[in-house]
Amino acid sequence: MVDESLLRTVLRSPDYHARAAATRVLCYWRDRVKEPLALLKVQVADAHPRVRLEAVRACSFFTTREAGDIALMALDKEA
Repeated sequence: MVDESLLRTVLRSPDYHARAAATRVLCYWRDRVKEPLALLKVQVADAHPRVRLEAVRACSFFTTREAGDIALMALDKEA
């Protein structure tokens, strides 16, 4: 069962482990969550590289140019 409210809460967790795990869950639920690319856009700009990596990975499951553009935003951050 998809709990979008819980997912959104964990995506904003102070613990990067939780944010990274929630980003992976977002990838799995991408077809059942409202505006998944908007959520990934925030994750790809996260302060922690593990969260950004999960966001880029999640973008690879989409077939749109927007997803590719979002993934490339990870290059704006240093390690």
